[in-house]
This record gives sequence, C-alpha cells and structure tokens, in this order.
Amino acid sequence: MSGEQPGFDPLRGDDQPMRSSRIYCVSCRYDLSGATIGGYCSECGTPVADTVRSHHEEKQSSKATVALILGIVSVAVCMPLGPVAIGIAISARNDMASGGYSRGSRGMASAGLILGILATCFSAFYMLFLGIGVIKF
Repeated sequence: MSGEQPGFDPLRGDDQPMRSSRIYCVSCRYDLSGATIGGYCSECGTPVADTVRSHHEEKQSSKATVALILGIVSVAVCMPLGPVAIGIAISARNDMASGGYSRGSRGMASAGLILGILATCFSAFYMLFLGIGVIKF
C-alpha cells in the first residue's frame, strides 16, 4: 500500500498506458504519451487524470453562437447580415481548429455559415430581380 499513488485503482485500469496518440500535460505541455491515468507528469508532477479531465471539459465558442444568431436573423429579417454571419462563422471555425471546443460549438458555427450563405444568396437574387424589374413595388 505504501508504494501506491493516491486514487490508484487497478480495477479501473489506472495502470494501463493511455491510448491517445498525443496528449500534453495541462500544466507544462509535456508529452504524456504512454503515461498511465493514475500516474503523474514526469516534468511537473501534475496528475495525469487532471490532464485527461481537462480535455473532456470542452468550452463553448461565443463567436459560434453569434454566427448562428446572425445567420438566423439574416435569413428571417435582414439579408445583408449574411456576409457578416459568414465572416464570424469562418473566424469561429479557425479559432476552433486548435481544439478544445465542444461539438455543439462546431455545429453552431457550421449552421451560422450555412445560414449566412443562404441569406447572401437570397439577397443577391432579390437584388438581381429588383434590378431587372421582375419585382415591382
């Protein structure tokens, strides 16, 4: 018992190496490939479980939320907001490329991008038909 680490449970598989291709310590960014869940980072001593837990706690992107809201508003009310929704959605997707964001955020950014594209197309067709006189007031 004296040589075991606190929280070590062999039934949970804490002694098994992690199977992730690359995972880095949440504190010092040391490569923890091959480390066990019940172990500690050999560079800074942070429990490996803390790093694994932090990777499961993904964050939400506020830009993705804004892109979705602008996409909905641009389709429903104000078509010229479409390009703005597209720009913010692309920016959000670029930010999320580094990882750490939830699937919901990626979905919202994609939905905002699609709605922005639709609103921009609707706006272009509307202007085209207005310009050639098909639509008259």
